[in-house]
Amino acid sequence: MSNLSHYKVSIFYLVLVALVSSAITYTVTRKVIRKAIASLPAPGPNESENCSFQIKRLNGDSLVKPILFVESNCESDNLQLLKVELNNLVSSYTADGTLSTASIYVRKFLTSEWICLNGSEMYNPGSMLKVPEMIAYLKMEEADPGLLNKVLRFEKGYNGDRQAVFVTESIKPGQSYSIRELLRYMIEYSDNNATFLLLQNIDVAIYKQVFSDFGLQVPDKNSKIYPMCVSDYSKFMRALFNASYLDRANSELAIELLSKSDFRNGILQGIPYNIRVAHKFGEEGNTINQELHESAIIYMGNSPYLLTIMTKGKDLKKQSKVIADISSKVYQALSANEAKLQ
Repeated sequence: MSNLSHYKVSIFYLVLVALVSSAITYTVTRKVIRKAIASLPAPGPNESENCSFQIKRLNGDSLVKPILFVESNCESDNLQLLKVELNNLVSSYTADGTLSTASIYVRKFLTSEWICLNGSEMYNPGSMLKVPEMIAYLKMEEADPGLLNKVLRFEKGYNGDRQAVFVTESIKPGQSYSIRELLRYMIEYSDNNATFLLLQNIDVAIYKQVFSDFGLQVPDKNSKIYPMCVSDYSKFMRALFNASYLDRANSELAIELLSKSDFRNGILQGIPYNIRVAHKFGEEGNTINQELHESAIIYMGNSPYLLTIMTKGKDLKKQSKVIADISSKVYQALSANEAKLQ
C-alpha cells in the first residue's frame, strides 16, 4: 500500500514539475518576444498607437463619396512574431553589407491585418510607378470607352539616365501599337520605351488626379525623383485588388497584366510556382547606391495577401535574393497560419 502511495506522490510531483516548467518556458518566451518587438525600429507614418480606423473616400462633385480604403491604425498582434523574424532577417543582411536598409509591408486582404517594417524610410520606386500610370490610362478608358484601341506610332527610343539591369522585350521604333498593347509591354516587360510613349500621350490632369485621390503628393513633371514609403506605394495594389478606384472590369484588366509580369528574380522565388501572383518590380539608383523593389498580390488559397518590399544596397542581383528570402519567410508564416485554420 505504501508503494502505491509513493507512486501516486511521484506522479503528482512529476506533473507539478512539468506544469511549472511549462509556465516558466511560456513566461520566458513571452518576455523574449516582447523584448524583440520592443527593439523593432520606430513606427512609420501608418504605424500609430491610436487603434482607430481611418476611412479614405474619393472626393468630387457628385452626391456620393465612394470608399477607397478603410485603414486600421494599429498593426496586427497576430503578425508581430513574423515582424520580429523579418527584422532579424533584414538586420542580418545589413550587417553583412548586402543591404543598407529595407522596408516591408504585409497585409492579409480578408482580415485587413497588417504589419510594416521601417515604414518611414523613403525610396525612389523606379518602374513601380508604371502601375499608377496604368491606372491613369484605365481611368481615361472609363471616361472615353474604346481609348485602349487607339493606335500610337513609336518613332524614337527612350534614352534614360541609367541602363536597366532587368530587361526583356521592348517595342520597336517605326512600329505602331495600340494603347492596350503598350500597357502590356509596360507592365509585363517593364518596357521603358512603351512607358515613354504612353507618358507622351497621357491626360496629365487624370495622371495627377490619381495621386491626389490616393492622398499622395502630386508628382512634379520636372523632377525624376518621386520618393515614397512602402505603405503608400501599397495603396495602388490594394485599390486594384479591392476594385475600389477603377471599375471591376478595368481592375481585372490591370491585375491580369500584373499577373503576367515576366520578372522572376524576386518575390516569385520565395513561393510555390503554382500560386498566382500579380506583381510589379522597380529598379533605381546609380553605380554606388542601388534600389530594387517589388510589390505583389499573392493569391494563396483562401487567404490572399499583399507584400511590398523596398530595398537599398549596392548590388541589384544580391538585393533580388534578399527579396526572395523575405518572400519565402512571409509565405511560410502565412501559409502555416492558414493551415491551422482549416
